Amino acid sequence: MVELKLMSDADSSAVKRVLGQAQKQGNWLRGLEGSVLVESEDTLQILAQGPADRLDSFGEWCKEELSGTAVSVQAIDKEKVEYCAFVPLTKDFALAGSGAAFESWQEKMALELGDEVGGWSEEAQF
Repeated sequence: MVELKLMSDADSSAVKRVLGQAQKQGNWLRGLEGSVLVESEDTLQILAQGPADRLDSFGEWCKEELSGTAVSVQAIDKEKVEYCAFVPLTKDFALAGSGAAFESWQEKMALELGDEVGGWSEEAQF
């Protein structure tokens, strides 16, 4: 899992760019499945599953893409990942979550991609 923490609203465009490329970089190029869990307005977690070397490569790509920004990028120990059992991991690396922060990121990504970004509906929440 890669955790992204925004330290400044000014860098949200860099995060949107990385999230917009997550499917290509994660699934198409590395064969991973994943999801983007919106924890809060300033904390996102990219959950991914696949071979360790490809997960490491994906994490390094995230760090490189966000270097020079005020975004903290941290790879989380695979042993400590709790969410993967509850959040569907797909080839799309779709947004997942609920509440105001999720809706805000869904809107930001829709504007970035020019299309509505999928995610869990309120009915699908547990």
